[in-house]
Amino acid sequence: KRVENEPLPRCSIPKYRHVRHGIAVGVVSAFLFGMMCYVIVCQEKNDTWITQTIQIEFQGSTGVHSGCYDIDVNSSNHKRYNSSNHKRYNYNIFSDNSDFNQTKIGYCKNDRKWVLYNSPDDKPCNAKENEIAAYSTKTDSFDISTSLSETWYSASNEPLDLVLFEPDDDSKDCYSNVDDGICNVFFNKPELKFDGGDCCATTCNHTGCGKGVFNSKSLFGTVIESGDGYPNCKDPDSNVKSVAIEINSISMNDSESKFTLKFECDGDDLFSIPLNQSMANNMEEFPVPRWGNCTFKPGENPQDNEFSWEINYTISRAIDNAHILHEGHVSMKKPTEYFSVYNISDETSLSSRIGDFLQDVTDLTLTNKGFTGTLPTEIGSLTKLTSLTLNNNDFNGTLPSEIGSLTNLKTFGVYWNRFNGTIPSEIGMITALTNLELDGNAFTGKLPSEIGMLTKLNVLWLTKNDIAGTVPTEIGFLTNLYGLYIGGNAFTGKLPSEIGLLTKLTKLELKDNYFTGTVPSEIGLLTKLEVLGLHDNALSGNLPSQIGLLTQLNNLGLNGNHVLTGNLPSQIGLLTTLSFLGLYDNTFNGSLPSEIGLLTKLNVFALSNNLFTGSLPSEIGLLTTLNYLGLHNNSLTGNLPSEISLLTKLNTVALSTNNFSGSLPSWIVSLTALSYLGLHYNALTGSLPSQIGLLTTLNSLNLNGNTFTGSLPSEIGLMSKLNDLTFYENTFTGRLPSELGSLINLSSPLDFTRNDFSCPIPQDIYFYKSDICEITDANDFLETSAVNNTTRNLTYLGSNITTTNSALEGSVDSLS
Repeated sequence: KRVENEPLPRCSIPKYRHVRHGIAVGVVSAFLFGMMCYVIVCQEKNDTWITQTIQIEFQGSTGVHSGCYDIDVNSSNHKRYNSSNHKRYNYNIFSDNSDFNQTKIGYCKNDRKWVLYNSPDDKPCNAKENEIAAYSTKTDSFDISTSLSETWYSASNEPLDLVLFEPDDDSKDCYSNVDDGICNVFFNKPELKFDGGDCCATTCNHTGCGKGVFNSKSLFGTVIESGDGYPNCKDPDSNVKSVAIEINSISMNDSESKFTLKFECDGDDLFSIPLNQSMANNMEEFPVPRWGNCTFKPGENPQDNEFSWEINYTISRAIDNAHILHEGHVSMKKPTEYFSVYNISDETSLSSRIGDFLQDVTDLTLTNKGFTGTLPTEIGSLTKLTSLTLNNNDFNGTLPSEIGSLTNLKTFGVYWNRFNGTIPSEIGMITALTNLELDGNAFTGKLPSEIGMLTKLNVLWLTKNDIAGTVPTEIGFLTNLYGLYIGGNAFTGKLPSEIGLLTKLTKLELKDNYFTGTVPSEIGLLTKLEVLGLHDNALSGNLPSQIGLLTQLNNLGLNGNHVLTGNLPSQIGLLTTLSFLGLYDNTFNGSLPSEIGLLTKLNVFALSNNLFTGSLPSEIGLLTTLNYLGLHNNSLTGNLPSEISLLTKLNTVALSTNNFSGSLPSWIVSLTALSYLGLHYNALTGSLPSQIGLLTTLNSLNLNGNTFTGSLPSEIGLMSKLNDLTFYENTFTGRLPSELGSLINLSSPLDFTRNDFSCPIPQDIYFYKSDICEITDANDFLETSAVNNTTRNLTYLGSNITTTNSALEGSVDSLS
């Protein structure tokens, strides 16, 4: 009862918990209050929240405003209590260039934009339209760095590319890296002395190459008075070349007058020296811009109006003083004379500045000069060119469309380079062209129809490219064309009938393409044709009879079309000036017309791999200038006409794989110039005439696959130049003549198989591995002296020779 009525004691645990909570709340409150105070203080300090210095590189035309920007401490926006722009500060560019040293970046509150402008006014909202170079998108960005991460626009409202560089150490100003011994491309500009000499824009862009000036403290025997000098680069690149300048003569009417001579290149004062007559006949070598415009000009002139001076000088290659680049003359009357040391023969590529130095050139020939790289678009500025030949170099890339600006061009040749892409349609604007040579490149796409605008064209070369599609019908407008070469491409479709309008053509080469359809009858209108090359396409159908109208033709190539068919028109005989007739690898059929005898100037008669039938017309004997007769792989029949004996200039007779019959006539020996005689796989019979041995110029004699009989004449051993001789698959009998051993130039062993030769085999015969003769006695297989001969013969002995003598039973191979 007492305990029940006693008051409860105070609990100690909750008491201490309340104390700890109170301490934690106090500490957190103090920290937050301190941070708030720190933020308030920092907001008053520019170097904490505000970008102090920044490097910006603008792209395009705005790039002239690239550089370092620092806070403008003198602007009204920098005053401590000025809140008009809410602590957004102006930034001034650091530049020695008077045209841009008032460039600023500031925030215009009215437009809510950061503005890049060039004006003495420090209020960006007051900038005039012509003073604004760029501006940001609308933003409430507090700091310039944040703004530059957003979109900016040029004065012409085009989106602007820019690159932002922020220094790693805020304690450094924007230009602390200038002249620090490391070439910084960002500072590689004239107004910053090319990074303080660490690099030089006109020569190189790597560390150390721009340090120093001329090695000598004097030039032309006179001490340098002033000037910026010129970088003596340790490793200059292709933008600099070394030249030798010789002052040939100096004349002055007052040697006591003080006069300064300056040498400038592209506006840079390389050196200034006092002029005196002792400088004459002195030569100095130093580097100058390869594409620069340089001049000698007066510096400080004497006040005496009667003073006069005159200098003659010569500029030549430093490595070859005999090669003069320029001979100059300056005087009081002509104080300035600009010259360039550019010499295209010293180059290995075409610079984009080609238009600065070759504007007056009419003929630019760079054939076989080892040039590489692309053809610059500036080539279009050489509007006085009448001839441009870049043949046999290593140019690549596409032909620039600016080529169409060369409207005075008559000859344009770029054959055997590595140009690619399509032929620009602007080529049709060069209407003065007479010669266009684009062969031996990798051009693709279609031949532009604008090619038809080149109505003065005499020669068009497009061979060995990858041009595809059909030949445009506009080709018919080139009525002055006498040479059309478009072989070795990927042209398809039919040959346009408009080709018949090119009546001045003497050479038409369309070979190695994918043309289909028939040979158009309009081909007969090209009566001046001397060469017609349509071979290796997919042309089909009959050869039109109008072919006979091409009476000046000396070369006709239709081979390799495979589906040209029908009879050979008799009008072929009208081509009496023909020296080459190539119709092989087609499906021509029927008999050979006797009119071929009219082709008395023919050198090559190649009709192999067709379906010709019938006998060989005797009129073939009229082709007395023939040196190649190729009719193999046809179905010709009958005897070999004796009139062939009249063709004494024949070098090759290829009549194999036909159905010729009869014997090999003795008149064959009349063909004393013969080096190849191929009669294999016919139906020839009889024995070989002994006179065959008189064909001593023969290299190859192929008689296999016939039914010749009798023994081989011993005179065959007289044909000492033979390197190929085949007899197999005949019915020859008797012993092999020992004279065969004299044929020491044979490139392969003789093959006597499938004949009826008898043993023994003479010694020293180089024969093939197979059945040779029927052996009845082991001693009869080889002549006695041959048994001890070299193993060369044994190597080629038959592996399946059987005998009736048990001593040689089994394979001869087992004896080795």
